[in-house]
Amino acid sequence: MSVFGTWPTAMRRIALVVSVLSAACSDQSSFSPPQLTEPSFAKAAASPTVKSASPAWAEQGAVNLSVTINGSGFDKSARASWNLNGVPYAKIAVNSTSFVSSSQIVANISIAADAEVNDYDVVVMMSGSKQGIGSDLFTVTLAQPIPLVGRAINMAGQVVGEPINSSTTAALWDPSIGLVPLPNAYKVWGIDETGTTISGKGNDNFAAVWTSTTGPAGPWTETPLPLPPGASVGSARSLASDASGNALFIAGSYRTATMATAPIVWTRTASGWQARWYGFPPGVLSGWVQSVNAKGQSAGMDGSGGAYALYWDSLGTPALLSSNNATAWSINGDGTVVVGSANGVAAMWVRTLSGGVYGPWSGDILLDTPANSCSSPSSAAFAVNAAGTAAVGTSCNQPVAWLISGTTATRRLLGTLGPPNSGSAFAINNLDMPNAAGGAGQSTSGFGSGVFWRSF
Repeated sequence: MSVFGTWPTAMRRIALVVSVLSAACSDQSSFSPPQLTEPSFAKAAASPTVKSASPAWAEQGAVNLSVTINGSGFDKSARASWNLNGVPYAKIAVNSTSFVSSSQIVANISIAADAEVNDYDVVVMMSGSKQGIGSDLFTVTLAQPIPLVGRAINMAGQVVGEPINSSTTAALWDPSIGLVPLPNAYKVWGIDETGTTISGKGNDNFAAVWTSTTGPAGPWTETPLPLPPGASVGSARSLASDASGNALFIAGSYRTATMATAPIVWTRTASGWQARWYGFPPGVLSGWVQSVNAKGQSAGMDGSGGAYALYWDSLGTPALLSSNNATAWSINGDGTVVVGSANGVAAMWVRTLSGGVYGPWSGDILLDTPANSCSSPSSAAFAVNAAGTAAVGTSCNQPVAWLISGTTATRRLLGTLGPPNSGSAFAINNLDMPNAAGGAGQSTSGFGSGVFWRSF
């Protein structure tokens, strides 16, 4: 019988409750307090990233160009924009944006003919104000790729230089027929306006010219240039044409018996080329002529690292252009402008010409400053046109042009074949709106591409 059997009913109920509570309290290990959980919230989607654009460059005036944009986090709301200085650039119109995948979209763009030559950010925007920015991923440029690094260019757009895939065979590039190798040519630096004479250096280290009587396709014939008695090493670094476009003067250097480098100018005669070797200003022991004009006036240096910038008049009388460490790379047609560098910064020297009388050369006029280039300009002007109104070179590791008016110059980017746009413009022709030539993708091993820059 239950111990509660004789208790009144009410008392039995009370005892039962007490018994249950006692049993529960006697075993604390079986008690588990309720667990509190935090509310879960959906995480916001990450912003997209923009890694690359292909192609990474285009010329002014390009229409309906499809550009593939690669990155991550894209969706069907993605819209592309080309930005300059943090805002969409109105002269690069995005006609449409097509979603391909979360890592790729395709933008169709049109570029105005007067769009600024510059690097642009590629921006991808999505719903919810999310955006990804690819800084300086696209370049508007004046550049076109050619198969050689251009060292000289004439008004027909013919370029001479060294092919990017060869270090022993210099060549001519003609816009109509393409690349034409030159026999036994190591380096070439000059071409006349008729496109029939090219100056340079043969694989035998001898100064030489290459001529063709049948046009740019050749065949081309190599002819050594005369050197002083006992000299066997030389370079023909530049060429000037007469009014008919034929080669008139060639200038360069030869190696002396003491192994010093000395300047030389060759003049065309009825029987060939006549050599005249030049002297130096006091204190200068070696150097070469880098540029000659149709007046026979020359500019040069004692080394491309820049110690002395030199000038010779048509009689061969030498003069120093700068009291600083300097180089002189090119002289214009009437001998009133020389360009080069002074203390590692692109520079020019100018003088007046009135009634056939020249004034004195100016001091160094720097073409680059921190205000118009980069914080610490490192630059050089390698060529000036005959009119003396435009020069080209390299500035802050990018190819540039300087538009010259009197003693002032306006710097202009030329662009290459996409960021980072490293390169140099080495040559300019004499058109009213000149073309230029040089190389892009500059590195310690050379250039990744040759470049032709159209009119600027």
